[in-house]
Amino acid sequence: MKRTIFIPTDFSEASLGLVAHTLLLAGDDEIEIVLTHCFFLSDSIVELLFFDKEELFKSLKSAQFDNAFRTLRNKHSRAKVKFRWEIFTGFNLAAFKNFVSGNRITEAVMPQPYFPLTDTTGNFDPTPYVRRSRLPVTVVAHYATLIA
Repeated sequence: MKRTIFIPTDFSEASLGLVAHTLLLAGDDEIEIVLTHCFFLSDSIVELLFFDKEELFKSLKSAQFDNAFRTLRNKHSRAKVKFRWEIFTGFNLAAFKNFVSGNRITEAVMPQPYFPLTDTTGNFDPTPYVRRSRLPVTVVAHYATLIA
């Protein structure tokens, strides 16, 4: 059975510790990891008209993050592990449930405690939504130290 796993990311190298932890526990399972950045969109009509998800990702990812992700990615079979980048911009549980349903997410991996490591304005903590969504959750303590 294919598992689709929600993992929040702030595009710091340390946030990849959650991915590394998930891959270690996955074994031979076929999984799809949905790396999700939780972000409040602007209310500006002009900014919304010209909003581009890929441009947002490019602006948030550093060269160090890309290198660390590529290294992690190359260690695992592309047939067994797929990665996808998404952005969640909702304001309530119903929006999160629609996001989960639309992306066919079956479980979540969350850091404990949650703290964004980057200082980008507009980020928000998805923990309350994940907790109330009733997804099966794996909690990873001190995830920043996992990427050694």
